[in-house]
Amino acid sequence: MLVSIGRRRPPTDILDTILGCHARIRAHVGIAKRLAESSAPEHDAVVEAAGRVFRYFSEALPIHTLDEDLNLLPRLLGRSTNLDQVLAQMQRQHREHIEHRQVDEQQGASANGDDQAGHRKQGPRPRLSQRRLQPS
Repeated sequence: MLVSIGRRRPPTDILDTILGCHARIRAHVGIAKRLAESSAPEHDAVVEAAGRVFRYFSEALPIHTLDEDLNLLPRLLGRSTNLDQVLAQMQRQHREHIEHRQVDEQQGASANGDDQAGHRKQGPRPRLSQRRLQPS
């Protein structure tokens, strides 16, 4: 579980905001890594932590990448060749995030019994975190 001591300091500028977002990305990657490496975690703790990681990467990360693409990229593009190379890498990573999300959504629809048009077939729809945590 993530524990913060004290109050979160509000960002003072765009750099603070971006650094805070990247700290949260690293924190959630760390949680996912610990989940993957754990030999015998408690089921309830796994479900809760996996749900937090899933929500972050499915809800907050897309907003973060869009914010970088719309607000950061235009301000930095063209300032230097090295920076442009880093920004091109960032854009590739953002496209990969979108592609992964689309694959995940397609697999989720298929696993839930949705037809090709996205209409749900009968039966309950388990939460994604539950589907991924069920033994094969």
